[in-house]
Amino acid sequence: MAHDEWGTERFGSIKPDGAEVRGLESNFQIAPDGLVTASYSTVFRGTEPEAIAAGALTGAGVEGTHPTAGMASLMIHGFTVNRIAEDTFRINRQFYGAKDDAFTRTIKLTVDSSGEPIETHGEFDTWIGVPDEDGEGSNGAMFKARETKGSTTDDADNPIDTIEHVMDDNSPFSHFLPFDDAGDKNKFFGLESYLAPRLTFVSVVVAPWGTGWGLPGIVAANNPIYNVGQTYTGAALVGYGAPAIGNRNWLLTNLNEEKLGGALRMQATWAASSIQTDEPWNDEVYDAS
Repeated sequence: MAHDEWGTERFGSIKPDGAEVRGLESNFQIAPDGLVTASYSTVFRGTEPEAIAAGALTGAGVEGTHPTAGMASLMIHGFTVNRIAEDTFRINRQFYGAKDDAFTRTIKLTVDSSGEPIETHGEFDTWIGVPDEDGEGSNGAMFKARETKGSTTDDADNPIDTIEHVMDDNSPFSHFLPFDDAGDKNKFFGLESYLAPRLTFVSVVVAPWGTGWGLPGIVAANNPIYNVGQTYTGAALVGYGAPAIGNRNWLLTNLNEEKLGGALRMQATWAASSIQTDEPWNDEVYDAS
């Protein structure tokens, strides 16, 4: 196709070699978390290496920014170059930025469930009671005698190590009997796990890249959000929008941070210690922040 046909019928006046025609398409989207995405397509006349070099928007007034949006954070993230004629190329650019060139935080609370050992249920000790001398507790719970070490002597007064089997309040749980004393099926028989509800808190931050860690709730010198596997009190997460949950606390389980164009997107996930009981995470297993 001749240059005049491309220039007049499709894209307006073709500029000299090595130059771009006006933008053909410019699309914007703003996600609920404040991440702005935009595409911008132009036609370039020149050689392929020139078109590729032009795709990165180097040499623009502000290098890498969107040509028409007027947003400082809306910067190029990637581009493609497609030949549409012998010396004419279509450049498709993708931009990312932060809404209003500012900090945005969104939060989400979810409740789901997971299978947990029945021994971890808050009422388990009440269900099984304590064993009698035959090793049976409440609700058909059976216990195992525990071993204790002792000593005695033989006829020559030589010491001998012994092992005794003791049934007491410290004996470990074994299983539930299939039937109760009346011969009815025991509702606890075969019960090894239960569905425990879990509360998860997710905080998403979108901000212009380069703002550093001078963001609400984030400390520049010692950024606590990187402490995956540590626990946080509800008061410590007020800046992130977390709700108060009594004596329970939050365990940081996941962190994802990425640079997209001119935006920083950071997502952190915390799990509440419990919903059924007002207990924190085990401080012998998880360190406090």
